[in-house]
Amino acid sequence: MSYVTKASDWEVCCIASLAGGEVIAGGSFLFFFQSKSAGLLMNCRYHGAGIGGGLDLGQLAKQGGKLAKTDKLAKLLQTYPKLEKGFAVLAYGAAAFLSFSPIETETPFSMNDLHNTMGRLTFGSLAPGYGYTIMYITAMTGPFSNYFASQPAHGWGFGFGLAGMTTVGMWFNREGGQAGQAIETYERTLQTAAR
Repeated sequence: MSYVTKASDWEVCCIASLAGGEVIAGGSFLFFFQSKSAGLLMNCRYHGAGIGGGLDLGQLAKQGGKLAKTDKLAKLLQTYPKLEKGFAVLAYGAAAFLSFSPIETETPFSMNDLHNTMGRLTFGSLAPGYGYTIMYITAMTGPFSNYFASQPAHGWGFGFGLAGMTTVGMWFNREGGQAGQAIETYERTLQTAAR
């Protein structure tokens, strides 16, 4: 029951995003994944680029109808890792009150499997302070197979913006890479010792 446990009862909730663009678009999205059978609640990131468009309504209002400059977006992207940590800490505290969407898995997977996996994310949102986002997410295991495909992760949330895009990108989580391999090795050692 852990980071390396494969499960098919995953649920997902998008808790934060930073996205935008004009024709060429991209973004970074923060999700919570949880599974009762794996006994795990964990934050994961999706970073992607693709086609679409977005408009920061807050910036538009401040500048009298002129679009915000791209250097402001660049500054936001530089500070996003700090923002992400803050969102994750707050969201873990509020996880019991979040609305999760069930995932129909095509192949059971663990959070270790999801780390560094290619994916796709399509969304449209309207949030003049508080709004609704329609979102579909995919994690691929190969050219013609997936852990999950076009799974809904819709929801209400706070924000300022109007955007829509389709992106191709990667899934990441904090335990991935060498840390994930170390956890898996440790758990296998414990299982072997228990036999």
